[in-house]
Amino acid sequence: MKVLGLSLIMVSLLLTLSTAPASPAESNAKAQSLLERGVAMLKKGDLDEAEANLRRSTELNGTNAVALYYLGSVLMAERRFGEARDAFGKALSLNAEKPALGRKQWREAEDSTGLAEAFLGNFEAARKVYARAIAQDPAYPGFSYNLACVCAREGDRECALAMLRKAIDSDASSGLDPMLPDPSVDEDLKGLLGDPVFQAILISNVGPQPNDGPAGAMVRRGAALLASGEYAAAVLSEKNAIAKDPKNALAWFYLGGVMQKEHEKAMAAQAFEKALEYNLPPALPLTKQMVRFAAVVAATERMAEGDAKGATPLLLTAVKAAPFHPVAHYYLAEAYALQGMEDKAAVQLARAFELKENLTAVDKPLRDPASDKAFNAFKKDAEWKKLVASLKDK
Repeated sequence: MKVLGLSLIMVSLLLTLSTAPASPAESNAKAQSLLERGVAMLKKGDLDEAEANLRRSTELNGTNAVALYYLGSVLMAERRFGEARDAFGKALSLNAEKPALGRKQWREAEDSTGLAEAFLGNFEAARKVYARAIAQDPAYPGFSYNLACVCAREGDRECALAMLRKAIDSDASSGLDPMLPDPSVDEDLKGLLGDPVFQAILISNVGPQPNDGPAGAMVRRGAALLASGEYAAAVLSEKNAIAKDPKNALAWFYLGGVMQKEHEKAMAAQAFEKALEYNLPPALPLTKQMVRFAAVVAATERMAEGDAKGATPLLLTAVKAAPFHPVAHYYLAEAYALQGMEDKAAVQLARAFELKENLTAVDKPLRDPASDKAFNAFKKDAEWKKLVASLKDK
């Protein structure tokens, strides 16, 4: 019995020794090894293996901000935005207590946290992330640029434009090669493409060009002033440009944009019509979205003045320039209706609602045709009532 008892004690001791937890130093060393392997797998594009190693690393050492940063990177690549946000959030919290992330890593962690919130539809939370990041690193253009995208997706046009301007100005003043993507092809910003302020921001830091002509520098100066909100000086610069080059479509376009900001609707419309008149080949300085914007503004002012007939060719120009944008189709339906052209109005109204999904968050929604006074003459018509009723489901 003593032998058996002794054997049991020895077995118990051996089991205890064999399952004794690793020391903190051993755990940290193992965690570091797993971290390095996880990073190597991430660079190879093996996300599953990278995640497995990085998760195990963070389990062994939950205070390693670098491991959590790379785990967040893997989860972002896998589009698991909620988990990525949590991993980056913990990495940033640990880094605030004990800095471990490099500057580039810290920027990417903040950026990715904001992007994750935006992808989850948490726009207000994304705004707070970028506001915090900008407060700590105001010269970094990436934060302002992505905040512009968040604001645009949320439908806040003024915030989007202000943050885009800050981003582009910061990028230009960095003295380094441009780091921002091209805003004119960014899906998040596409609803701003025709806006004169958006276009002014794009050229506000552009230097002399080979094809400037007699007024190019003054046009860009006026655009920069429009972008920065200095409207009186912008008007003067664009008018000086027009005095030098009366058929400069860009100068007229930016003058229209300034007049809009100054709430001078009639003057804005007149300037936009001039811009369209002088947007001639071979140069065609206005983009298609700029043409759409200018034509719609000019046309709606004509309709407000009771000139639906004069508005029609402007709206046809807008539709031709941007056939898949619903707003011009809707206003064209109004213009036809005000001239008593029910069939043409019906075609354009139906087309506008077919394209309704192309509206972005920064666009105003289409009006309800059932309460639109432009269509009052047709409200008792059976076919018109049927059309309007069918549009409610679109």
